[in-house]
Amino acid sequence: MLNEVKRIQIIDTALRSQSVERKATLTKSFSEFAIERFRDGKLKPVIDSIWDWGDANKAHAPMTENKNVGKIILMIRE
Repeated sequence: MLNEVKRIQIIDTALRSQSVERKATLTKSFSEFAIERFRDGKLKPVIDSIWDWGDANKAHAPMTENKNVGKIILMIRE
């Protein structure tokens, strides 16, 4: 049996160093690509949980414990 080595590579990017114009171009490009795909269901957001705004401290706990998978959403109700 061959000695197999498995490796993972994580590539990251930060927009902080980009100009406002570049950020606007990227945002427009993403919107043109993604909005319709969200509408027709080809893209779906990963949502971990939805909390009332008043429970923000409770909602924060799973994130600090690294237990969430997806976004934690806070709902603001009238």
